[in-house]
Amino acid sequence: MAFCSKCGAQINDGAQFCPKCGQPSNAVSQQQVNQQQYVAQPQEKEHSRMYKMWHSKWNWIAAIVFLIIIVAANMGGGTSDIEKTVKNLMVNEFKKESSTLVVKDLTLVHKSGNEYTGIAECTVDGQPAQYSLKVISDGQNVQAEWELSAVHSDASDDEEESSVSSSQANDVAETGYKHGYENGFDMANLDIEPDAKQTYSMTYGAPSTPEEKQMYNIYKENYERGYREGKRAGRE
Repeated sequence: MAFCSKCGAQINDGAQFCPKCGQPSNAVSQQQVNQQQYVAQPQEKEHSRMYKMWHSKWNWIAAIVFLIIIVAANMGGGTSDIEKTVKNLMVNEFKKESSTLVVKDLTLVHKSGNEYTGIAECTVDGQPAQYSLKVISDGQNVQAEWELSAVHSDASDDEEESSVSSSQANDVAETGYKHGYENGFDMANLDIEPDAKQTYSMTYGAPSTPEEKQMYNIYKENYERGYREGKRAGRE
């Protein structure tokens, strides 16, 4: 049923002119336009509501993913930063006592929650010394305690006899290569240098004795070789 766009009179289907004012019936009436708009508006509102709902959903997903990344970085990815902070704390503390501390090597291992343990190989006023470490870090603040665990003689470690057997050396070399290959394969597309020290410490503990240091050197050499080969395989 149509209506005249000029006078509003009803026009029978098929009629070419308005029976009241003679207006041609092929002109679309305003009432028809209004009716079409009335029908379209609910559909547009529904589409708008659905869009807002999906847009809000993806915003929440993005926020959750971002929080997961931040938590992961604070829990496990910031060990090297914590090590640097502990070094600075130790150096500054010894300065207060008018002593010169040089940290040659410091390794931390994540224990549980926000707790870490480790070993620091140092020299205090030129005298070699080793400190055991207890560290607490929430990702922003670092608290560290250290205790003297050994004072080395002036003789170098290389002069001491090593008791690493060939079977131990083979096992450490095999483990180092396996760990390096797996990590290299997993991080094939990332520009990250191999970190044998962290992986070794998580497996065997921080090296402190001459025997452990020799084992670490064997592990590191094979870890780096496996890392390079694993990375090449991951990119193929």
